[in-house]
Amino acid sequence: MRGRKLTKAQRMKREEERAQASSSVTSHRGEVSVTYETSDGEIVSHTSEREEIFQPRIFLAPRKRGGVVKKDQTSKKQTQIVERTEHHPLINTPCECGRPRALRTVTCFNCVQYPAACRECFAQHHVNQPFHWAEVWHDGGYFVRHNLTSLGYPLRLGHHGGQCENGRDSIKFEVFAETGVHAIRVHFCGCNVETLNNRVAQLLDAQLFPCTGEEPKSAITFGALRLFQIVHLEGKTPALDFCSSIRRLSNDWFTEDIPDMYENFGRCARLWGHLTTTQRMGQQHGIDTKMPQRPPGNTVLYCPSCPEPGFNMDPHENMKELPPHLRHLCQQKTTADGNFHCTKSKKTSDPNDRSLFKGTAFFPTHEQLEEALKDAPQTSEKSKCNYLNAVNNQDKKKFKNMEITGIVNIQCCHVFVKSSVDLQLGERFANVDLALALAISQKLREGHSGEVLFKIESDRIDQVMTYDVACQYKVHVVERFRKKFPKLAPIVEKMRWGIPIVHIQGHGEECTYKHGTAYMEAVGHFHGETAEHYWPELNQIGTQVTQMSGGHRHDVVIMHHNDWNHKKFCKACPSSYHLLLSQNSRVSLQLHC
Repeated sequence: MRGRKLTKAQRMKREEERAQASSSVTSHRGEVSVTYETSDGEIVSHTSEREEIFQPRIFLAPRKRGGVVKKDQTSKKQTQIVERTEHHPLINTPCECGRPRALRTVTCFNCVQYPAACRECFAQHHVNQPFHWAEVWHDGGYFVRHNLTSLGYPLRLGHHGGQCENGRDSIKFEVFAETGVHAIRVHFCGCNVETLNNRVAQLLDAQLFPCTGEEPKSAITFGALRLFQIVHLEGKTPALDFCSSIRRLSNDWFTEDIPDMYENFGRCARLWGHLTTTQRMGQQHGIDTKMPQRPPGNTVLYCPSCPEPGFNMDPHENMKELPPHLRHLCQQKTTADGNFHCTKSKKTSDPNDRSLFKGTAFFPTHEQLEEALKDAPQTSEKSKCNYLNAVNNQDKKKFKNMEITGIVNIQCCHVFVKSSVDLQLGERFANVDLALALAISQKLREGHSGEVLFKIESDRIDQVMTYDVACQYKVHVVERFRKKFPKLAPIVEKMRWGIPIVHIQGHGEECTYKHGTAYMEAVGHFHGETAEHYWPELNQIGTQVTQMSGGHRHDVVIMHHNDWNHKKFCKACPSSYHLLLSQNSRVSLQLHC
C-alpha cells in the first residue's frame, strides 16, 4: 500500500535531513573522501586529493520574510481591544472629586482617553462640549447613552457655560451636531431685554445656526455645517444622506425615534454656503473699494494667471508694439462648452425661488436671462457643417419633462470657470452669447473706469476663443453682440476663433485648416479641450440638482464652481514651480549634450 502523498515543503525538508544524515566525510593521507545518499536512494562517493570538500547541492524553497502571521491570534487581540471600549476599569469606583457617594458611572467616548467620572464632574468637564454623549453605566452591565439634559444639566447661553442669574425657564430645543441629533433644554441669558429678545444672536455666539429667524427652537452647529460643506463639495454627498448618517450616529437601532431635521438642515446649509462664499471673497470686508476693476458684489474666484488690466499687468503697457508671433505674451485663451447632465425637471413647487447670489456669481439673474432670450429663435441655425447638423439632430426625447436641459460654461485655458448659463431646447447660440458676455463683463465696471479697462482689454489683449461649433457660431456673433451687448461687440469682433483639437476631427477638411488650433498662430500647445476637464466632476451632482428649485440649483452649482476654482487657485503656484524646475533641468540637459 502506498503512503500518503507528501507536500512539496515536506519533500524538501526530508531531502535535506536525508542528505545531512547520509553524507560522511573521511580524510586519509591528504585525500578527502565524501559519501552521501541522494534523494533517489543512490549512494555517491567522491574523492579529492585537494583539501576541497564537495558539498551535496540541496535546493531549498526560499523562506518568507516576517514569518507566518497567526490570523486567529491577531483577530482575537483586536476583538479584545475593541471590547475594552464597552467597559471602563474605573466604573463604580470613588470619583476623584471626593464627594460623598460620588461614584464613577459616566464616561465619554467622544473625548480621547476620558476617565470615568461622576455625573457632576462629567457635566463640569463638558460645559464647553455640550454635544458629547454621556455613556452612563447601567446595573445590567452595559452603557446607556444620554445627553447632558437627561442628566439634569441644560445648555446655558450668554455666560460661557455659567448660570445666568436672570435667566428664565429653559425651553425644549433640538440641535443637529456632528455627534448626532440632541433633544435638549436651553437656558437663554436674560441679563437685559435686548439679549433676551434676541435669541438668534445668543445662538450664533455659541456657534449654533438657528433654523428660524424668530423664536428658534432648533439649530445646527457650525461644525456640522462645515463638515457637510466639505463632504458635499469633495464627495458629492447629498444632504439627505448626510442627515441620515447623523441620525444613525445618534441611534443606529431605533433611528426613527430620532428627530428628522432634513428640511431645516437643507435651508441652513444653503444659507451657510452663501455666507461663507461672500466672506471668503471679501465682500464682508469691503473689498470692492480695494479692487474697483471688479464688478460690485463679485463672488467669483478669478484665475490669477490670465492677463487682467490693472490687476496683474500694467494698464499702460503698450502691447501693440509686439510682433504677431509674440502675441502669446499677452493673450486671453477662453473655451466654451455645453453639458446636459445638470438639468432641472419641471416642478410646480416653489417656482419663484431665486439664487441668493443675485447675479454676482457665475449665473445671470432671471431678468438678464429672459432679456437675452426674448427674441432668440427656438431652433438652431442651419449649417453646412456635418458635425453641427449631427449635434442638432440628437434625440430630443431625453429632455422630456425638463425645464432646463443643461448648462453652458465659459472657462479660461487654466480651467477656471468664468460664467454659466442655463440651456433650454438644446445648445442655442443666444445662451452662449449671454455666457460669453458675462465672462467678458466680469472684469469691466460700468462707468468711466470700466470704459478705460474695456479699451485696454480690446486693444492690448489677444483674444482666442474655442468652441466645438465655432465654424458656425462665429458667422453672426458680432451682429448678435451689437444688438444685445453693444459695449462688448469690439472685443468679440477681434476674437480669433478655433475648434478644440478632438472635436475638430468630426468636422470637414475645410474646418480643420480654418479653425484647427494646430494651425492657429501664437497659441502654443493650446488644444482648446480644457472645457471638458470640469464636467466629470460636476456631473456627479446631476441627479441631485435636477430635483431642486431654480434658485437652490444655482446656489449648489455656484458652490461647486467656486470650489473647483479654489482648488485650482491653491495648486497654481506649486504647479508653475514644478514646471519651471522641469524646464530648467531640460534646458541644462540640452546644453550639456
